Amino acid sequence: ALELGLEGGYRASAYFTMCGCHQRLGELDKAEVWCKRAIQIEPQKIIYKLGLGEVLLMGKKWEEAVKVFKEVVVKDPEEGRALVGVVRGYKGMGDEEGEWKA
Repeated sequence: ALELGLEGGYRASAYFTMCGCHQRLGELDKAEVWCKRAIQIEPQKIIYKLGLGEVLLMGKKWEEAVKVFKEVVVKDPEEGRALVGVVRGYKGMGDEEGEWKA
């Protein structure tokens, strides 16, 4: 599937699919790499950043996750999944108040 996606010009989508596969297998480091590859190709795709943020949360990389989710909020302040991601990241860091730092 990955090879077909690459040939058809759907590299970013194929990379994001690989991210999801590795995420489901619990291989979070590999999932992170694939998400970042997808974002490099199509940085405007919010869904890829949301996926990366989720992978980072699962890996307890709280600060990195908050940073990614905040990037989404800046582009789309009404993106609820990103807002929830920011809160979850702050909660993971032990900051129940969720201090918003620019």
